[in-house]
Amino acid sequence: MPISRKLPLVTDEISGRVRVRSYDVRIASQQYANIAGLLAGFAFTVVILIAQENEPTLSDIEVLRRNIAAVGFFGSFFGCVLNSFVFALISGEEALTPRTNQMAFFVAASFSLSISLLFWSIAIILRTFLVEEVAAISYKIFPLFMMIHPIYVVSSILDNIYIFECRRPRFREYLVAIVPSLVPILIAFLLRIGKFTINAELNLNVFYSVIWCFLGMIVLGNLAAAASSALSEDFQLSIKLGSFWVCLHSILISFLIVLI
Repeated sequence: MPISRKLPLVTDEISGRVRVRSYDVRIASQQYANIAGLLAGFAFTVVILIAQENEPTLSDIEVLRRNIAAVGFFGSFFGCVLNSFVFALISGEEALTPRTNQMAFFVAASFSLSISLLFWSIAIILRTFLVEEVAAISYKIFPLFMMIHPIYVVSSILDNIYIFECRRPRFREYLVAIVPSLVPILIAFLLRIGKFTINAELNLNVFYSVIWCFLGMIVLGNLAAAASSALSEDFQLSIKLGSFWVCLHSILISFLIVLI
């Protein structure tokens, strides 16, 4: 018996498509928009608190760390605000189509960058105002947290296979979608274990270059998601192109792992 017959098939009332009954990204995007908005509010609050912090006992290096963290929080705030709007746009899609999941793919990649920058900034601010031991723990958790980034993002591409091709993704498709984007993060994690790091305080040009790359990719991802809403309902990237897109984001995140 074909695999498609074993899956719970339904006919979409609006589009008339026969698809598998499954997760609906339009409904989830309503909550994602709320989460992105909450994280944006958190990041903005921290930026304001840092701006009001004028403690004269802070050393020059602590002030520099504080300012670096503020830049990270502001970048995360900017990204989360954009992500919130685009998630709201997805939630307004009238029917579940391949295009809808493709839009979710683009904004999910940008959202993962915003969250990565937020977590990294938290680690920096902990290092500035709390004991080094607490900051060290946060630095160890951060790479592990980032390992789920590719799986979270590429799920939208794999969803298109499952929902609209009415079959489960093959093992090779999982490998093509996930492995290339895991490699940069894994390499950065191993470098971090090997004590290879880049000090943001001593390499401000590198730090600002990474931040600008983050902002550029966040904007590009949100624009791609918004522009996709005007394309055909069947629009979707191939697995290889989707994997390449996520790999670019993973490379950026890998810089954060070695940047302290």
